[in-house]
Amino acid sequence: METRIWPDIENASLIEQHQRSELRLAIRCLVSLLVFPILLTAAIHAQDNASPEQLFSRGVELLKGSRLEEAESAFLEALQEGMDNAVLHHNLGIVYQRQRLHEKAIGEFREALARDPDLQASRALLGTSLLALRRTDEGIKELELAAKSLTENPMLRIQLASAYEANGHLLEAAGQYREIVKQLPDDPELA
Repeated sequence: METRIWPDIENASLIEQHQRSELRLAIRCLVSLLVFPILLTAAIHAQDNASPEQLFSRGVELLKGSRLEEAESAFLEALQEGMDNAVLHHNLGIVYQRQRLHEKAIGEFREALARDPDLQASRALLGTSLLALRRTDEGIKELELAAKSLTENPMLRIQLASAYEANGHLLEAAGQYREIVKQLPDDPELA
């Protein structure tokens, strides 16, 4: 029987290479496990340090994407960080309205109007939320005020006409429908 020393040396070399490879993989995993929490903490900390304007912008993007709960959080955080203006309250009102939380929406639209009485979009949406809660007289009043400024908004006029009709004010409803036809003369549904 012939004794061969070389194959054992080759096997030892392969085993040593394999062990080195496993050691490198273990080191990479360990480094990843140590670095990932640091990166995650840094990302969270960066979000925590976002300015109110950045939080507001993030809220707007989330609202556009219909991520309502996240948008609400971003807007509330911007408010908590010192941003307190009509547009912030208006957007927060939209979030609540889309979540069908009309009482909260009404509060936010009123806050927006307190800061900027000329923000007629808030007034129109306030009227819509009031109507949703069957507070028809209040809703009609707000829609009428908004319609005085937003004269070229057929959707507002449709909402107002429907509210008049539901409340039995047929002459007022007819007046709104006439305005809609004037605004949209080429609309086949109105012909």
